[in-house]
Amino acid sequence: MYQDCDDLDFPFPPKYIHCIRYGPKISITLFILIVFHPIVYWSYTNVYYRKYTSKYQKYTIDTKFASTIDIIMKNQTLVIGGTGTIGSSVIELLKENNVDFKVMVRNEEKSEELKAKGLSTVIGTLGGEQSLSDVLVDVHTIFLLTSSSPSLFDQHKSLIDHAVEAGVRKIVRLSALPAETNPHVPMYSLHRKADDYLVASGLEYVILRPSYFLQNFLFSAPYIKGNNMFAAYFGNTKVPMVDTRDIAQAAYVGLTSNDVNNTIQTITGEKSISFTDVAEVMSKQLGKTVNYVPLSYEDQKAGFIAAGVDEWTVDSSLQLIKEWGEVAEHLPSHDFEKMTGAAPKSIEEFVSDFTPYFQ
Repeated sequence: MYQDCDDLDFPFPPKYIHCIRYGPKISITLFILIVFHPIVYWSYTNVYYRKYTSKYQKYTIDTKFASTIDIIMKNQTLVIGGTGTIGSSVIELLKENNVDFKVMVRNEEKSEELKAKGLSTVIGTLGGEQSLSDVLVDVHTIFLLTSSSPSLFDQHKSLIDHAVEAGVRKIVRLSALPAETNPHVPMYSLHRKADDYLVASGLEYVILRPSYFLQNFLFSAPYIKGNNMFAAYFGNTKVPMVDTRDIAQAAYVGLTSNDVNNTIQTITGEKSISFTDVAEVMSKQLGKTVNYVPLSYEDQKAGFIAAGVDEWTVDSSLQLIKEWGEVAEHLPSHDFEKMTGAAPKSIEEFVSDFTPYFQ
């Protein structure tokens, strides 16, 4: 019935799209509604966008136009998981670029700590129904990062549901590469489930799936510094390890640009490297011989447990590493370059930047 309207790009439900043929009276009416009744217009376009884009995929909606009043009414970015390595880097990028944002924290003590650094905070917890409703006031975009746990999916589902209800427009979620490559591993099955739920929610989204972090070697820094070695259960498989600063840069692009909306991005380093390769680069750049000592599955598990890591996390992590070790080389992605226009940081850059920790 509306075949002749397929090329139109206008924020109406398809069954009403023919109304634009009725001329300037409709246009004037729309102008008045948009200018003088922004709250009504925002509510209409926001609900319309989510309801109809999934049902009428053939009709293209100009989301920039539809979100104009949305941006006026809700303009804050909410950072969840802003106190860790990646989240802290995301916050620095938002500050440097004068983005209006607030950080969700669990308690008043952490809130005061961040306020002392000049940050805006809000107290809330994932799974806390009332606190989430309060946290999402004036929020347009969310950066979502939490530690992996058996409750990960339930927590993220709760946030996504509240975000839809509150009129949040977009979530940038930090997932993990194994959610794509090893989704049967318990930890990563929850990431995959959360990814799928976000995609189906009707919200705009950017899902980041990073590879193994180069910053994980900082946990071995005391041994590299004092004993010229690091030990791990990892075999000699080659993995495109990624600098967490690049993950933060990709997250920043996802939060501030519409160019990558509704995509899943695999964030890796520029090339695949083994732990032996890492030891060789460290030896060359630190001016001393650094050795990689492979551990057995049993020894690594005992070490994790002794360090206080919960058994669920230990079992998932070691299962993943075991499966990774069955493949000689895992290939890098080029999504980071496409997102940011920059090359990912290399192992050489990482070692150079963190030399004081290792030398």
